[in-house]
Amino acid sequence: MDPKLLNNIRNILSIVAIKKQLAEYLENKQIMSETLVYPPLIQDLQTIPEISNRVELIPFMEELDPTSGFIKVGWNLFVLGTNRKFLGYTVHQSLEDLKQPEPTKESRENSLCYTTGGEVLDFIIETIQKYNEDHISVGPMKFESPQVYGAKMPISNAYYERNKSVGRAT
Repeated sequence: MDPKLLNNIRNILSIVAIKKQLAEYLENKQIMSETLVYPPLIQDLQTIPEISNRVELIPFMEELDPTSGFIKVGWNLFVLGTNRKFLGYTVHQSLEDLKQPEPTKESRENSLCYTTGGEVLDFIIETIQKYNEDHISVGPMKFESPQVYGAKMPISNAYYERNKSVGRAT
């Protein structure tokens, strides 16, 4: 079978598997395609084996008021290292609020989330799919040994005998 066709089939099956696992992951987190994503809920996105080394969720500090404890954190989703999607901001009233695994009702209401679960899924799938299409996969290369002058014929007793008469053999 044509290696290019096999590679295309392999890429399609890989994308389908990733999409299925991402959809299950978001469903387990109760994030539907039209629901806005609260970014801290998907911090463990890297636990999905097929995308574990392709996806990163990176928070950054937007605002911090030490006197009142107000914290505004921005969230970026990176796919394949350089493809970025801004997910929004989360607002926390204290450092303790920031450490909690489940968001409080107040912090969730005050957050500025811009991305839905469907947009996150589509962004990851489209980025990986585009990479697979652009990436040239080379099959196993066949190396031939270089033909070095004199390497075709092994040194044998005949060589020694021929050069002995001329006086070059040692």
